[in-house]
Amino acid sequence: GDITITDKIIHSGDSNTALRFPSDNIFTIETGGDERLRVTNTGIVTDQQLLIDIDTFVVNPLTDRVGINVASPTVALDVNGDIAASGSITGANILFEKTTTDREIRITDSTAGDGGDLELIAGAAGGGNTNGGDISITAGLGAGSGANGKITLLSPTSAGAPAGDIELTNGSVSIKTTVNGVELYRQLRIHYVGVYADNTAALAAGLTAGEVYRTSAGVLMITF
Repeated sequence: GDITITDKIIHSGDSNTALRFPSDNIFTIETGGDERLRVTNTGIVTDQQLLIDIDTFVVNPLTDRVGINVASPTVALDVNGDIAASGSITGANILFEKTTTDREIRITDSTAGDGGDLELIAGAAGGGNTNGGDISITAGLGAGSGANGKITLLSPTSAGAPAGDIELTNGSVSIKTTVNGVELYRQLRIHYVGVYADNTAALAAGLTAGEVYRTSAGVLMITF
C-alpha cells in the first residue's frame, strides 16, 4: 500500500541528505543540507548546475548558460561539435570566432544530384519609404607589417570544362567569367584603388602582377 510521509526521508547516518515533501505538489532533493532539485506540478526547478554524463549536457542556472559537450559553457549556448538544423538559425549578431583553426560556413557535399546552394539574403524593407538590408563582406585588417585580408571569389573548375559563373545580377556589377575572358554586363564601380606613381612603385608597395592601381592623374593601371 501507500506510505505517508509528513516531511522527508533522511539517508541513514547522513542527516543533511534527504528527499523532502515541503508542501502539496512539491518534492525536493537535498544534499549537504541544501536543496539541489525541486519538482513541482509545473516543472523542475534547480539553482544548481545540472549535468548529464558530466559534460554531454550542462545547464548552469547561475550563469544562464547551456553547454553541449562542454563542461563549463562560456556563452549562452556553448556547443563543441556539429549542429544539424532543419529550420532557421537567427540572431542580431552571429559570430564565428577563430581560435586555433579557421571557421567556415559550408554546405555539405551532395552524395547524388546537384550540390546544395548557399544564399546570403539581406532583409527586405517593412514598407513605406524604407531601405532593404545591405550585405557587406569585409576582410580582416592586418596588424603591424602584416597584410590586410583578401576577399576571394573562387569558381571551381574540372578538366575540360570552363569555370562556373560568378555573377552580381541585380546591382551595379555583373561579371561573367567564360572561356573567352570576362564580360562586363553593367557598370563596374571600384570604390577604392591604391594610388601609386607607376608600376615600380606599386610593386614596391606590395602589389603583385595582375593587381589594379591608379596614378595621381586617375588612370587605371594593372601591375605586370
